[in-house]
Amino acid sequence: MDEKTKKEVKRILGKLPARIDILYFTGENACPTCRGQQQILEEVVKFSDKIRLKIFDFVKDGPEVTKYGIDKKLIKQKAVLDSWQQ
Repeated sequence: MDEKTKKEVKRILGKLPARIDILYFTGENACPTCRGQQQILEEVVKFSDKIRLKIFDFVKDGPEVTKYGIDKKLIKQKAVLDSWQQ
């Protein structure tokens, strides 16, 4: 991400009215672009203390994945929650 884009992302994220969790669901057989998506998310969350990224693996974190109703057949899934989840 170039500096201009980083600055704009920080500006936009600064307007978040509440804290959010981004839940990223992945697995060993994730799609070719999934790792890139994860890297982008990891970079974006550094721009705001109102965002927290949680990464779940379908195999290792099975019960947690089930808790959110994520379909294992659709490996790359993201969910955004509007407040901190414990």
